[in-house]
Amino acid sequence: MPSYLLAQVISLLVMIVGWLIMVGGTFFAFTYIDKTKMAALLPAKFGSKLLLVPEWLFYLPSAAVFVVGLLIVAFGHLVQTSIDNSRFTAETAQILELIRVRGL
Repeated sequence: MPSYLLAQVISLLVMIVGWLIMVGGTFFAFTYIDKTKMAALLPAKFGSKLLLVPEWLFYLPSAAVFVVGLLIVAFGHLVQTSIDNSRFTAETAQILELIRVRGL
């Protein structure tokens, strides 16, 4: 019966990366992307126009990073579920073969 150890490790690493992106990336985007910092980096002509943009628009990168991280975590869980399903199917087939051979 296959152990799927490599696939389990890869799915665990994918989930860890997803959580790091979701938590760390959201914190980074929320902390370092705001209207005043962006306006200070641009020339005065564009910076003054940037100040007219609503504040909530600058929270969109944080939301996008959170959603991407969440999708990566979900993918890692999906792979883990597929591995568990494959293992269960192999165990069930092995038990059914034993029952058939022994005539139980």
